[in-house]
Amino acid sequence: MADWRKDRKPKAKASVKATELAFAKLRAYLGHGDGSRVTTDEMIDFKLSLGGALNSQRQCIAMMKAVFAVAHRNRKIRPNPCGEIETPPAR
Repeated sequence: MADWRKDRKPKAKASVKATELAFAKLRAYLGHGDGSRVTTDEMIDFKLSLGGALNSQRQCIAMMKAVFAVAHRNRKIRPNPCGEIETPPAR
């Protein structure tokens, strides 16, 4: 997330807090916080496990995609585990 903060420079504290919360959910689901170990299959399973409002699910996945995209561009992770993940459609 540090690379994402440097790259995107989010101004809203709420964006940073929501992103931290999304990754806390992912860490709890996976049992680790090592982004380089996350696979696309794990991200698909995580996406399917998300409960709550559709908008909350969309926000969570969008934030993950943004952070992993920055890590991928900065060559911190290969491959991007969210590269093929689609954000849930709006209803």
